[in-house]
Amino acid sequence: MTNIRTAGLAAFVAAALPAAAHAEFVGGRAAVAHSTFVDDTSMAKSTAEGAVEFSFGSFGLQTDLGVSGLNALSETATNITTHAIWNFSPDAAAGLYYGADYMGGAGEDFLGVEYARRIGDAKIEAYIAGTNSDAGDATLVGIAGSTPVGFSGLDMGLSVDHASVQGGNSATKVGLTGGYALGESTRLVGEIGSVGGAVGASETSGPYVKLGVDFRFGANHGTTFGTRSVFSALPGL
Repeated sequence: MTNIRTAGLAAFVAAALPAAAHAEFVGGRAAVAHSTFVDDTSMAKSTAEGAVEFSFGSFGLQTDLGVSGLNALSETATNITTHAIWNFSPDAAAGLYYGADYMGGAGEDFLGVEYARRIGDAKIEAYIAGTNSDAGDATLVGIAGSTPVGFSGLDMGLSVDHASVQGGNSATKVGLTGGYALGESTRLVGEIGSVGGAVGASETSGPYVKLGVDFRFGANHGTTFGTRSVFSALPGL
């Protein structure tokens, strides 16, 4: 874990120094959501999260903060992530991000890269990250896309997240997403999907649902990238 933490801190200190002098606030978001497995509603999670983004020319910094109540584990999980962003065109951006998840007094940090692109009114976003801990190395990868459909204010999309941990443990989440705009800034959001995984020789799977409200503000009506966290990729614990 030491190597990934040192590399991440060095990258973001270097990115933050010029930003402190020339940063301009361009967007932010705040959201609350609740998700649960359909077959076992004790496997549920309630989340509140927020993010802000600052720009200085073609580069930017985004910081996310989230808190989740994990019902089945009777634990509270927190996440903080910082993204260094390069906007190489009006419709495309790449990012390097460093973050940490905390639960029960223990923390796990991660370092990753990400990409976002708009094609007309549609948006595609992808990421890959790695962690390094005493429990074993893990790789997180995901892709999501959404586009307006039907009448004004409605959008639909698809998201896929996969986590693999050294030793043969893995989990994959596939979700159909949807949102409906209530004015310029507020959206009702929902997601239905399934999670499947393998822990040792055992395999588990189950459907889940998620409902929430998303509020976006600033000149960019939100942030360039979504939340990066192990907890954000899991619908309920």
